Amino acid sequence: QVFTEVYEPPVTDGSGSNRQGLRNGLRLLKEAGYELVDGVMTNKDTGNRLDFEYLYVDPSSERIAAPFAQALEKMGVKMTLRRVDTSQYIERMDNFDFDMATAVWGQSLSPGNEQREFWGTAAADQNGSRNVVGIRDPAIDAIIEKIIAADSSEELAAACRALDRVLIWQYFTVPQFYNEVDRIARWAYLERPETVPLRGIDTSSWWYDEEKAGQIKGR
Repeated sequence: QVFTEVYEPPVTDGSGSNRQGLRNGLRLLKEAGYELVDGVMTNKDTGNRLDFEYLYVDPSSERIAAPFAQALEKMGVKMTLRRVDTSQYIERMDNFDFDMATAVWGQSLSPGNEQREFWGTAAADQNGSRNVVGIRDPAIDAIIEKIIAADSSEELAAACRALDRVLIWQYFTVPQFYNEVDRIARWAYLERPETVPLRGIDTSSWWYDEEKAGQIKGR
């Protein structure tokens, strides 16, 4: 499945009423040994309720986390939103003291050694590492080494695609959102090059057009 099937994320109508997703979630929880008892998702063996904490520091995270918590509640799962200050957040993340949190792994145009820090087994137990997921997988370690040792752009691309597929299909994370465009408002007197750098938006390449600025001021 990992190398023969293209991963496609779930698609909904955006209404917030995702019945099919809830049914799939209930099925997976049942397969994992849970059952609904009086509306509460309960472990069949221990009798404990399925609950966990979402740790965050930025209040803007609530617009994504709150609907997620509401959807889980419909399945009898309790997700507590825990907002902490920056120092607490850093300390808890560095010590892997959390159930769920938002993480970003920024990538370069030429991935390399940093992948060990992101997904490597050696980083899983290093406080403060970027492997906050705690991944310990020899197969992933081997792919990372292929990325680092790649002798050509073709080898690098193939190894990166392999790593991407393995990470996606193991469901280590819950993707939040994606937008293929950057929406930026600018004054008409600010000009920018027609060709955008591969690294994305670069405001340092913009320039001030004195003629256009004069036209605007004269209005």
